[in-house]
Amino acid sequence: MAEGFKKHLLCVLLVILAFTGCSKKEQPADAAFKPHTIGILTGTTFKTALEKIYPDAEVLYFENFSLTCMALKKGQIDAFTCPRHGSWELLRSNPGMRLLDSPVIIDTISIAFRPQEQQLADQFNHFLDSMRLSGELDRMWDKWLNSESLPEPYESEHINGKPITVGFETGQSFLTLLIDNEVAGFEPELMLKFGESVGRPVKPVEMKETGMIPALLSGRLDAIASSITPTPERTANMLFSKPYARTEIALCVYDPVADTGTGISFGGTLKQNIFEAKRYMLIIEGLENTLIITFLALVFGYLLGVLLSIAKYHGKKTRLIAEFYCNFIESIPIVVLLLFMFYVVFATSHISAMTVAVITFSLYFSVGASDCIERSIEIVEKGQWEAGYALGFKPLQILVYIIVPQAAEEFFAQFRNKAVGLIENTSIVGFIAIKDMTMVTDLIRNQTYNSLIPLAVVAILYFLIAFGITRSFAILSDIFYYKKRNKLAHK
Repeated sequence: MAEGFKKHLLCVLLVILAFTGCSKKEQPADAAFKPHTIGILTGTTFKTALEKIYPDAEVLYFENFSLTCMALKKGQIDAFTCPRHGSWELLRSNPGMRLLDSPVIIDTISIAFRPQEQQLADQFNHFLDSMRLSGELDRMWDKWLNSESLPEPYESEHINGKPITVGFETGQSFLTLLIDNEVAGFEPELMLKFGESVGRPVKPVEMKETGMIPALLSGRLDAIASSITPTPERTANMLFSKPYARTEIALCVYDPVADTGTGISFGGTLKQNIFEAKRYMLIIEGLENTLIITFLALVFGYLLGVLLSIAKYHGKKTRLIAEFYCNFIESIPIVVLLLFMFYVVFATSHISAMTVAVITFSLYFSVGASDCIERSIEIVEKGQWEAGYALGFKPLQILVYIIVPQAAEEFFAQFRNKAVGLIENTSIVGFIAIKDMTMVTDLIRNQTYNSLIPLAVVAILYFLIAFGITRSFAILSDIFYYKKRNKLAHK
């Protein structure tokens, strides 16, 4: 009986081993793999080709590879598209992920130029031909895409002349990277060498892919070097160079059984995400830009809000103008207003993106500040106005000397909430190439493929800023009422 038990046990073990071996081999089997959901990056143009290969799959868009990796691990998607060349860092940082053997699509990428830059586009094409003939283009490709370690960034010669402003994005492909907080990689080196060939310095501009084409068409950029694929729609509005690369786009899949983990502790993860390569300097830069925009928008927005409130009490015509302005600004989402100001109103000017952001948020915040003033005034009894008129005061004098002191408590409470909301709204300035805290979080996640630590650090910073503003207004309120009580006591 014992011998029979051993035979049954051996059979069970063999079945389990066979099942496990088969399951490992077929999870996923490249030929039979049929995903239900596939993630692709925003701005890529091969959705139609992907749907022909996997007609039953749903295609979902993501902003960067950090988000696609997280979605894949959580089972929200079955696979995502990924360039085969240069993917070693993504696969190394995410154990259990691998690329399917056969490529899905061959993607052709070129440099996009403004329609007015025909001469510059012709010069680039001539430069590209010479790079191919000399073999330098292939050497650069091997340097950046076929090496499993980060090469030294290319140092360009110092050139005096009109700069070529080029847009780069570090989260869409492996052709542009961030090394020591500076743009580097195949595309930046290609453009730097092109600048040297025509005697013009290259000015790199880091921005999100969604803002690059509007920036190019509005004249903010001279060229885009961000793995952009020519399409009939794009070709109608932009000039494209000859293709400088054709890369295989494969599907990346995840096997949790093969995920052995990186073996990095929380402290090690914090070090990798924040302190390695001086990434904390990015966070400091983002914090500085966020604070500058917030502070200046608070000051100028408040002053403009005061003028709006005065206009509403000054006369019928000025009230109608002020109310129209407030209704107009309130009806436009802040991100649309920011993009309109940057790409339309100030498109042809030399005003910096920071200045445009301050102007936009000041205009937007002025409506909230005016609303705070009005609501605070409304809580004061109408009899106070009548008493002021009886004493011979004019409306503006009644407002300044009688109403405002009584409405101040309500104003501080509402203004504080509007100020905290302003901080949250500044997280969209990355659309116009400003490195705020949200944008630098994206930059760090695109390098480390870790979302938790960068997001946690930035969330804490936002909380501390909001807490600081809340406490500041509480202190101002206490000071105001302390002085008010002292005046009453002396009387």
